[in-house]
Amino acid sequence: MNPSPTLHWTSDAVEAIRALQREEVRPDAPFRVDVMLGGCKGWKLGFRLDAAEPDDLVFAAGDVRILVQRDAMPLVEGAILDYENSHRAKGFRLEVPAATNACGCGTSFGALYPGETVPVQAPAGPPVTLPPAIAARRLRLPVARG
Repeated sequence: MNPSPTLHWTSDAVEAIRALQREEVRPDAPFRVDVMLGGCKGWKLGFRLDAAEPDDLVFAAGDVRILVQRDAMPLVEGAILDYENSHRAKGFRLEVPAATNACGCGTSFGALYPGETVPVQAPAGPPVTLPPAIAARRLRLPVARG
């Protein structure tokens, strides 16, 4: 991983986070970009307001804080957080440079965790060996269904 992890965001994403903070009446709550084992391609993305954990990286987008768990950062390094509100889709999106493929609906992606030679498969696929950093946090790692 780079010495200084990088995450980018658009002004649309920051405005959508502020709107979510107002809607949930949590104006100071950080916004989490969560990478979960699941989806149809191996890694599923989740977006929500959340409390910071000790192993989180915190990115400041003005007055908005964006959280990414440290051991998920290699998967989303250099990604761009955006918010789409179009006839096609409405919601947060993450353009992930390390993605080798993505599902049609854009909620999961395939990528190699650094040091691995075989991508993690979706839970319905064959058993996989998780990278040690991910395996160590399995109790905290939300597993997406479907």
